[in-house]
Amino acid sequence: MTKSEQEKWQEICADTAKRRIAHVQPYLSPISRVLSEQEGEHLGSGSYIEVEGKKYIITNEHVAKYLATHSLTHQFNENDSILRLTKPAVAETAPIDVAISEIPDSSWSSVEHSGLAIPEERFAAVHSPAEHECSDKGSVLTFQHIARQAGPLTLASAKTLS
Repeated sequence: MTKSEQEKWQEICADTAKRRIAHVQPYLSPISRVLSEQEGEHLGSGSYIEVEGKKYIITNEHVAKYLATHSLTHQFNENDSILRLTKPAVAETAPIDVAISEIPDSSWSSVEHSGLAIPEERFAAVHSPAEHECSDKGSVLTFQHIARQAGPLTLASAKTLS
């Protein structure tokens, strides 16, 4: 590859990265634990999803586990308000390491923001492992599976954090 081709490739890569970030930004939220009314600690991030007309935040169980001892917060895109997660999280520990908490409509609409929830139809109904991918859990974590368990959003063998 010539130097000009390498430079062009670097421009394409940089532009692609910027576009990817811009595309996913509205779906993301920082997640923090409340240490006091004036102080928090950033723990990780989550994404807003919508399943069967309800909005949720999905994150890792190792982030959400702090609900057992602290309130957790999230923040919508393009808004400075920090909102508490008010619903318990349903979680599955490693190796799946996922937690989901409902975002009530009242919370979603309480402040102006440009946050978006990833619609259910953007997820595969069944996980099809790639060659050499660990698949001992098979398709345990699919959104159809999660959304259609008995009662509100649950995971098989999951624990509730609150």
